[in-house]
Amino acid sequence: MVTQSNECCLIWHRRDLRLHDNDIYSTLIKKEDFASVSLFIFDEKYFQPQPSHVNKDLKCLWSGPFYTQAMIEAVTHLRDQIRGLGGELIVRVGDPWKIVPEIAEKISAKEIVFSEEPGSYEQQISQQIKEKYIYHTGNSNIHLTTKIGYTLYHPDDLPHDPNEWSRLAHPKNKKGNKKKSPKQKPVEDLYINTVDVSSHRFRGKCRIMGDFRKAARSYTTVRKPIEAPSRLCLPHNFSSLGLDSGSIPTLEQLFHHLNNTRILGLDKSFGRTVLQYAIKRRDERIDVKVNEESALLQLETFITSGNAATADRSLADVSGGNSSKLSVHFALGTLSPRKAYWRANQESKEQVKWIMSHLEMRDFFLFTCFEMGTSFFSSKGLPISKKQNAVEWICPSEKMEIWTRYCTGDTKIPMIDAAFKELATTGYCSNRVRQNMASVLTKDLGIDWRAGALLFQFLLRDHCVACNTGNWFYFSGVGPDPKSRHFRTVSQTKRYDPYGIFIKKWLPEFRSIDDMETILRPWDHDLDGYRYPIVDPQTQFTWQDLKLLEETGRVTDD
Repeated sequence: MVTQSNECCLIWHRRDLRLHDNDIYSTLIKKEDFASVSLFIFDEKYFQPQPSHVNKDLKCLWSGPFYTQAMIEAVTHLRDQIRGLGGELIVRVGDPWKIVPEIAEKISAKEIVFSEEPGSYEQQISQQIKEKYIYHTGNSNIHLTTKIGYTLYHPDDLPHDPNEWSRLAHPKNKKGNKKKSPKQKPVEDLYINTVDVSSHRFRGKCRIMGDFRKAARSYTTVRKPIEAPSRLCLPHNFSSLGLDSGSIPTLEQLFHHLNNTRILGLDKSFGRTVLQYAIKRRDERIDVKVNEESALLQLETFITSGNAATADRSLADVSGGNSSKLSVHFALGTLSPRKAYWRANQESKEQVKWIMSHLEMRDFFLFTCFEMGTSFFSSKGLPISKKQNAVEWICPSEKMEIWTRYCTGDTKIPMIDAAFKELATTGYCSNRVRQNMASVLTKDLGIDWRAGALLFQFLLRDHCVACNTGNWFYFSGVGPDPKSRHFRTVSQTKRYDPYGIFIKKWLPEFRSIDDMETILRPWDHDLDGYRYPIVDPQTQFTWQDLKLLEETGRVTDD
């Protein structure tokens, strides 16, 4: 569909690969004859080896095979949707800083619209585009608008004053609430029609997750989702522009560097093997494709089936109905968090409670990432005590044998090895085992938590830079967590995999074993290959289980 209007908007999709509740289309919904061209860029930097935050000699990739395949599927579906409404999605591989202005000029855009994203590099790209069009260092005739649809709460709806954050989080604590709020530096003057996600905007935000959730919930409400556009119009001269719509790349094309890359110092075969698993799952159609349609269907099914109310999300194995499996959709923006919240809210208050809590936890890390900027990736994390500041991390290169065993699922701790097998072959594992994996690396081995975060960034299908990094420093002991969390993996297995279902599923050597004591403590039962765990097994029991073991010779109650 074409329009005779001279007004044309370039809509740049990032991690918002959907049409429902996507504010970047709000102008088009109001003005149906307004022409638009959509754009998605596979940023080449994500697929090329980059120096890591841990050590510049340790190379990492910002996007892994499982996540990228999900992205490819989402972009493919989005293009079909946009074309079905009369529009077009241009696809490019390269540098957004060069491509966005190039396409804008080609279509004679009067406006560029895109969504803000967390992450220091992502914000750097946003800032470069802003500097070009807002500071008028380039074409001043193009209007720039930024939106945000990645979060549950809109940043404009959250408190702006540090004292207000404190008062809302601790309403009964009157001490210090009489202080006058410092004058706010006028940041937004230069960012008219943009969403302020600067570090300064979130100054004074609650540092404790629970405080943030309490303050946000009492201060504002979740915005209602907006409708998807019913039609899109191309510029009247679009067909004469000679603009190639571009082909969507394959995994093989994007990861051609991987054959010669040592991911985080590991053998080159590590990256190649993960890529092969991702290709296998794609070719054999093992996973449901990731796109807006499947996201909305998964949300609806999870709620109407009753699984949302009955799911036991604490288990090591959350297959079946014990997980919403919506994390990959939130990561890529194929599902709006506001849509998920309001859909669940239609059912019952009890059913929505945990969903809202999880989305608020996600928001905490997203806004903390915006707030901290590049320091979000500092080894110090976001400590709330001097004791946390005192941690001295070990670089993986200093313990390469140990690091390799950890990454390849050869720790000889059954839960951890099973978790790595699942993660490396599917791109997914439950939150329960992710926490245990983080605990072993940081609390037991003392290896830099950022190495673990970067490893997960490469492996996870549902990777989100803010959530992944935030959770890693949170559970490594240098995050905004008032509790000291050291997960004892044997005791955790006893509690969250009581019949060994998860371990047997991913470690074949345990499938013929019925005795849970052998599954929990293979080193004590002469199981071949399990005599030398990567850490002292005694550290992997709670004191209660250690006492039970000493008194009865068993960890289980049977």
